Amino acid sequence: MKHLGSIAALCGLAFALWLVWRDHPAAVLQLLRGAGMGLVLAALLHMLPMCANAWDWRPLIRARERPSFPSMLRLVWIRESVNGLLPVVRIGGEIVSFRLLGRAAVRPATATASLASTCSSR
Repeated sequence: MKHLGSIAALCGLAFALWLVWRDHPAAVLQLLRGAGMGLVLAALLHMLPMCANAWDWRPLIRARERPSFPSMLRLVWIRESVNGLLPVVRIGGEIVSFRLLGRAAVRPATATASLASTCSSR
């Protein structure tokens, strides 16, 4: 169970590589080249709402338990990534965030309340 996350990440990477290989790597690279700076700009601009989300989420956690801004940004990034991979339910990211907040020494009640507040504000 300790290495489940690493194993899942490797499986995801292998699956992504297989998808690229199946659709011919040159074709995928050509599509990325065609997207050009627009793709990079979209990714950079998406960082703005993610930073705002992390900044606004921090005050919902007590000061003595509150993770740093970079840690909260990482949590937002992971939560959005998980919800993007599992878009049907859109709760997987919150569950992962709850677990990661627990690892950061945030009490379960505080983590639950902060996640419920961020979910209701979307």
